[in-house]
Amino acid sequence: MIGYLIYNQFESKRNEWFINELIKEFNSFKCNLVLLLKENLSLIINEKPIILCDNIQLEKPDFVINRTNDYRISLHFELMKVRVFNNSYVSSIANDKYLSYLKVSELNVKTLYTELLNKNSKIKSYNYNVVIKPIDGKGGKNVYLCKNIDELNNGILKIDKSDILIQKVASDLGKDLRVYILGNNIYKSMLRINKNGFLSNFCLGNDAIEYSLNKSEIDIVKRILTLSKFDFVGLDFLFDNGDLVFNEIEDSVGSRMLYSKTNLNVASDFAKYVVNTI
Repeated sequence: MIGYLIYNQFESKRNEWFINELIKEFNSFKCNLVLLLKENLSLIINEKPIILCDNIQLEKPDFVINRTNDYRISLHFELMKVRVFNNSYVSSIANDKYLSYLKVSELNVKTLYTELLNKNSKIKSYNYNVVIKPIDGKGGKNVYLCKNIDELNNGILKIDKSDILIQKVASDLGKDLRVYILGNNIYKSMLRINKNGFLSNFCLGNDAIEYSLNKSEIDIVKRILTLSKFDFVGLDFLFDNGDLVFNEIEDSVGSRMLYSKTNLNVASDFAKYVVNTI
């Protein structure tokens, strides 16, 4: 059995340890997991879809793990009748924050007031604090808390994207909840905490502790899981006046927090799930 693990070059270096763990764990199942870099791939349609790597046509794998956040790669392999983790639909909604808000709001799950704007549009002032961020952001990058119109305009200039989101700030700053999903089931929940700022991402150096979901919170998560088959993602939530509020879906979700704060072996559990699925 052969599988392709696809990263972009920057993330492959940043996640080198986890990549090696995945390769080792898949090898224990007699499965050859091959790392491919997105920058070396060519997606081609010539009567039927094919994929080249360094101008050499790739053999059809048994499965693909797409960690690029690019749904087109997933879709291309799916049209070749290859099982992809995560599928192209999950990848498309996860990497378009506004699309994910639309889909989740249909499930009667609370979201914050959000506007989708072109950064060249005339920006109005707000009588409350807002957060601005790119529509496809990840890891807390280019996310800015704005308390007045000057901070808002300055933040917009820093975002190198045409489409931006302006969102009302949740009441509980510096705290959010990451619910890891594996095989469309709740795997682990972690509360992320920043005592000195509003961004609570663990990759930014903030703290995290294990969190037990209550019945109503489990119900909210299960409603979101009806959207599709989620193989391995993170569902992120904010806290607003006592309510759990959906924030985003992480497609190529990171595992540093789980390895640092729990005894879980994520690479092993994910490899077992993929092999059993195939």
